[in-house]
Amino acid sequence: MTSAQVTNVGAPGGALAPGDGPVLALDVVLPRNGYADDVLNGIRVVNLGSAVTTDVAELRLWGDGGDGVFSAGGGDDRDLGPFAALGGAWQSPVLSEPLAGAGARLFVALRTAAAAADSATVRLAIPVGGVTVQSGNDGPLDRAVENEQALLISTSPLLATLQISPAASTVGQSVTVRMVVRNAGGETVTGIAPSALDSSGTAGLAPANGPLPVAVD
Repeated sequence: MTSAQVTNVGAPGGALAPGDGPVLALDVVLPRNGYADDVLNGIRVVNLGSAVTTDVAELRLWGDGGDGVFSAGGGDDRDLGPFAALGGAWQSPVLSEPLAGAGARLFVALRTAAAAADSATVRLAIPVGGVTVQSGNDGPLDRAVENEQALLISTSPLLATLQISPAASTVGQSVTVRMVVRNAGGETVTGIAPSALDSSGTAGLAPANGPLPVAVD
């Protein structure tokens, strides 16, 4: 199994408070063995961010029931058990998950520890050799499958997350940027207003309108 055969759907980034979750941290589709059905026996993930094991209360594996939406048990997801911290990585329990048809879509959910460190980040990846299957078609053989965006743990009372849609665009195309702000503190806050957007890199974005609304309480 190569990394190109693993569909990396991608989990969105965002800001989390200590004790938050479960929040989607990895979203992948693992393939069967060519044209032959297979069985997933185990999956291992590593954190490419700065968070350590004490910042993580739990990583848990879920299997999508078919609706393509992570719901942490609230929808059709199947609970495949918690990961165990092992040598700087997290290992799933022994599995017997069928890999048939288009493959198996799997979610890894994160719960942050109540005493998680401020500014710690979680960006999960399946390392080389992190997937073991019944047929021996283990992988990925060539490189890790990495989630592009990171989750930031913050002790700030106001947690902000920026989302852009679509994630990739061409010249002249309109995109929508949304800022989600959550009050994780105990005080009422009024007049929350976003600053002007600032982009980095060689591409450019020009504001067409907004923000709408200008401020919120």
